[in-house]
Amino acid sequence: MFLPPNTTSLLQPMDQSVIATFKAYYLRRVLKEMLRVVNKERDAGELSNDVVRKFWKNFNIGHSLTMVDESWKELKETTLNKSWRKLLPEFVASSTPVDSEETAVIRDATNVARNLGGEGFGDAEENDIRSLVIPEATPLDVHEVEAILEQPCEEDPLEEEPVELAISLSSVSKIMSLVHSVIEEALILDPVMTRSLLFKQDLEKALEAYKILHADLLRRAKQSRVTDYFVRQ
Repeated sequence: MFLPPNTTSLLQPMDQSVIATFKAYYLRRVLKEMLRVVNKERDAGELSNDVVRKFWKNFNIGHSLTMVDESWKELKETTLNKSWRKLLPEFVASSTPVDSEETAVIRDATNVARNLGGEGFGDAEENDIRSLVIPEATPLDVHEVEAILEQPCEEDPLEEEPVELAISLSSVSKIMSLVHSVIEEALILDPVMTRSLLFKQDLEKALEAYKILHADLLRRAKQSRVTDYFVRQ
């Protein structure tokens, strides 16, 4: 069954505050990064009129995924707990504030936008930012909900098999080698041993996924192929 756009928060009340707050954190993080780029040009006396356009031109999927991860980690437990208020109020902690967390984040994002200056930013209002985070959706009446439920269930399209993105053993080995080189340089160059050791620990933890992948690729490379058992005459 396909649902109309912008109705998730209406049909699933638990999603309402969580999604909105997450979007607010993400928008604030993007605006802060944009402000960093603008201030860098301002300090250098090279602020151009198309600085925002250049920022978006250089903004890629990698940047977005990083900000998604960081924004999700900013969500507070109280927001997740409060999202159950309408459905299961008995499970919501009494100390959980009623005010939405996104309000403070939206206010902060608005201030960041104003610091950017320029048309569309310098005169930004909280309602402008809020409209980007919480799109307006017309509440469904009883008849509209019944009409949606009465729609015939369409067959699910055939699911395509996931395409496995291959990576070579040599590429993984190179990644691991580069990380180990960075660790060694940090241990040599950083006079604060505790800091460099903490850096080493964090990188080795992050490298664990590639270590597992390296071991798996190495195992596959050592496996005998069927043709290896045939002797060329």
